[in-house]
Amino acid sequence: MWTSKGLLRNGVPMKYYPVFLDLKGKSCLVVGGGKVAERKIGTLLKCEANVRVVAKERMPWIEDLIRNKRIQFIGEEFDPEQLEGMRLVIAATSDSQLNREIAKEADRRNIWCNVVDQPEDCTFILPSIVVRGDLTIAISTSGKSPALARKIREELEGKFGKEYETLTELLGLVRKKVLERYKSEQERKKIFTSLVESNMVELIKGRKWEKINSLLVSLIGSDFSLDKLGFRKKPDTES
Repeated sequence: MWTSKGLLRNGVPMKYYPVFLDLKGKSCLVVGGGKVAERKIGTLLKCEANVRVVAKERMPWIEDLIRNKRIQFIGEEFDPEQLEGMRLVIAATSDSQLNREIAKEADRRNIWCNVVDQPEDCTFILPSIVVRGDLTIAISTSGKSPALARKIREELEGKFGKEYETLTELLGLVRKKVLERYKSEQERKKIFTSLVESNMVELIKGRKWEKINSLLVSLIGSDFSLDKLGFRKKPDTES
């Protein structure tokens, strides 16, 4: 519970502020070329970041990315000058002292830094995530137990299947049109709530498109049919 001043009544503060960053087109530095660095680079590329890498030894996939100009290789050894213009940094070397030094140099420049397996040196940490299209569920134990975060992620992966990707896409189309058509916040909330509390996700999982169409029309109106929303049904091989 919160007081009027925004303080937790039970006196327990949050250690980290949960946030999703838009890194499209932003410069990000990864120091390290092993398997962990490889995973971090992969996630950054999915976010369309401009990735730069510093590493003496590099995994074959990282070499391929460099060769194909998907990422930029800027040196074998870390130099603080490499931090210039970076939005964030990930220190993923096997040298804990070097990782700590990278974090200190980044902090001096007010650049967010994640140090793999050294949460005490991080200015941000990376959660375990479940991704279903535009739906992202993040799990964090504030660095206390990555194994627990992984277990919870695996449980959520089983609960939230690919049908939630389709559901999120469809609800996004509905929301855009509802915001254009309805000015009343109360009406909007009623529509959005009725949709998420309906059995739409089960209908999507069963690929019951006619029933989904009927549900939309009955809850909102004929202008919200799948065709009028511009929704493209996925092939039967997809969820």
